[in-house]
Amino acid sequence: MQQLAKAKKFEAAARLRDKIVAVEDLYKGKPRKHQLLSLKEILNLPHIPLVIEAIDISSLGKQDSVGSVVVFQDGVADKSNYRRFLIREAKRKDDYAMIAEVIRRRYSRLLRENKKVPDLIIIDGGAGHVARAKKVLEELKVSIPVVGIAKRNEEIWFPYKNKPLCIPKDSPCLHLIQRIRDEAHRFAHSYQLLRRKKTMGV
Repeated sequence: MQQLAKAKKFEAAARLRDKIVAVEDLYKGKPRKHQLLSLKEILNLPHIPLVIEAIDISSLGKQDSVGSVVVFQDGVADKSNYRRFLIREAKRKDDYAMIAEVIRRRYSRLLRENKKVPDLIIIDGGAGHVARAKKVLEELKVSIPVVGIAKRNEEIWFPYKNKPLCIPKDSPCLHLIQRIRDEAHRFAHSYQLLRRKKTMGV
């Protein structure tokens, strides 16, 4: 490519560059696709989770609680579709109710606007959080698989199951779930800090 550029064959150099980028993208994409396929099998999902959304709640001191929804397409963050929620209805310190509120507001809107719902929802929480989220989805009459990841032991919880799934700590599938959960936490926390700065007039 450099030799072509030196010879001022810029179009040929550009075509070669495009081919190199395409090959790099292909090799980057293959592990992600394998990861998503493995996630489908491990979580027993009906479809490969090409679109995954994760939800987290953030509460800081006396500040209002906020919720976040982050979206991953093909295992990659799709920041243009991230959403932030100021908790309006749920009482403070009621994590279940706050999760329920974000679920209700997020997916009722997608349904109203006839937009595609995700293939998987990840909740930052355990059995109770996941059961509450699933209950709201059932009330909305929308079928979306939902799992929770509990921070203490990084266990995966399913609605209405008494025992969690323990994915090996070195599993790429667990790493993907953790990465998406951590991004939801980061996004919620950053919104909370932004609100605090506005309140303090910074």
